[in-house]
Amino acid sequence: MNNRPLFAILASAVLLAISSVATRAQGDDVPPYLPDIAPIVERGYLVVAQVNEDVPLMFVKRDDGELAGFDIDLARAMAATLRVELRLLRTADSYDDVIRQVVAGEADLGISFLSRTARRARHVLYSRPYIEQSMTLLINRVKGLRFRNDCPSVEEISSKTEYADLLGVEDDSSYEARLRSLNPDAKLREFDTADEAFAAVLAGDIAISLQGELSARRFLAENPGARIRLQYCRIGRTRDQIAIAVQPGRYDLLNWVNVFLDDRGVRFDVSDLIEHKGPWSF
Repeated sequence: MNNRPLFAILASAVLLAISSVATRAQGDDVPPYLPDIAPIVERGYLVVAQVNEDVPLMFVKRDDGELAGFDIDLARAMAATLRVELRLLRTADSYDDVIRQVVAGEADLGISFLSRTARRARHVLYSRPYIEQSMTLLINRVKGLRFRNDCPSVEEISSKTEYADLLGVEDDSSYEARLRSLNPDAKLREFDTADEAFAAVLAGDIAISLQGELSARRFLAENPGARIRLQYCRIGRTRDQIAIAVQPGRYDLLNWVNVFLDDRGVRFDVSDLIEHKGPWSF
């Protein structure tokens, strides 16, 4: 016996019931929410995953214990637009852990300064980019003296054996993955955070650190004396695109996220972030 018609009827009934509940919550004169939106409204909160560490300008824990930053304000604005509470899930040890939490349905969205990469897009849906940045190098002027005239390319620093253990990168980041894709045998120095890599290249423990433009420029702005010892380079033809991760199959939610970003004009570069003062209003 073919049970597909029965399954379809039951599935339609469940979706109708969810939409009916959501409609009653809005009022009888308001159309029902889309199937991906209705469960969020019904339960009354939006779950957003982030890494459990500070990323200055994007999300930091203040001395009073409150969270602040671009991604925090963006997530709050999204929840407010849906008229629900924001619940932050900040238990991920890495950016890839954020992706895993979204895939597992532990969070509706990942808003965690996530690079949009082809590797991660095998597992989650991605919004359109809302921030773009360049890949950058910080080079110790003494230990990286060979680069005093020209900045090396990504391909060069990943392939040349003489750079073994001289190149530092944040562990489990999109930049590490990029280097591994170019050369699986690349000898890298992996650091838990970008700031640890900065300290190492400043001290001369490594010759080069590879990271995004925001973290490099923020570090140099906070440590102006570091420019005496470090050379700053933008490299690569492509831009690192920061986007929101959405659970697989939730295309209605993905569409809503993209419309929200467009409606509020959320499209910035690193200079916008560095020059902005105070909280963001979306």
